[in-house]
Amino acid sequence: MSTTNFESLEFVRTLVAAGVPPAQAEAMARGLAKSFKTTLEGQIAMKADVQALSGDVQSLGGEIKTELKAMREEIQDQVQSEVRVLLTWQMFGLALIALIVILARVIG
Repeated sequence: MSTTNFESLEFVRTLVAAGVPPAQAEAMARGLAKSFKTTLEGQIAMKADVQALSGDVQSLGGEIKTELKAMREEIQDQVQSEVRVLLTWQMFGLALIALIVILARVIG
């Protein structure tokens, strides 16, 4: 994670050098630092957040594995069914060829 440090002393010195009264420059630096801190706190994930997400990810991983297993079994069933159909047609074709050969010998 990338963090940016706010250099309040450098900010105050820059403002004072530009003609801002020191008290006003210090107040502006405090306000800006507080604003940065509030903004960053809303963006940083806490350990509990990470642990909750980790549990969610593991749960989703289990669900995905279950779904993939079911899909794999369904595809295997479909492939086996198609193979049975193809073998049936192949056997039918061979029987038809054998019948034609036998008829050709008997007639011919």
